[in-house]
Amino acid sequence: NLTLSHTEREGRRPEQTELLADKLDLAALAQIASRLPLGIPTHALVQSFAPSGLVETLKARWQGPIDAPTTYAVSGRAKALSLAASPAPAGGKPASVVGAPTATSTMAPGRPGLSGATVDFDMTQDGGRAQIAIVKGSLDFPGIFEESDSGPQHRGQTAQPAICQ
Repeated sequence: NLTLSHTEREGRRPEQTELLADKLDLAALAQIASRLPLGIPTHALVQSFAPSGLVETLKARWQGPIDAPTTYAVSGRAKALSLAASPAPAGGKPASVVGAPTATSTMAPGRPGLSGATVDFDMTQDGGRAQIAIVKGSLDFPGIFEESDSGPQHRGQTAQPAICQ
């Protein structure tokens, strides 16, 4: 289910948009996106994330144009969320190693990934909060840990949810 409502700018009132959605299958949406005329960079980006999982609820509101909103609020919940990690691009810039002497550097890490996550989030232009729980899933931090996928040895373990603010 998806509802999108948009009100054009009228006088001093800025344009406003609201998106309400539930039960969105991310893998199915990625397949649909691959058949839309979104351009090669967008197709490559969506494919690189290999998204899967179910967005149970999503509520987004913003004022102003989508590419430069003046205010926004987004909240929702996703279950069984998986987003593929990506290695650092070849020829990447050096980055400091956490805990290493200041003269030590390494290549910039890749994009983190996760699988099997339940994510609850609520954010505005002023900040936000996310709670992430992973059961029978994994985290992948390429370029940070030698074996970046927390893999099968951690799958099935129940962890306390992480809360990010």
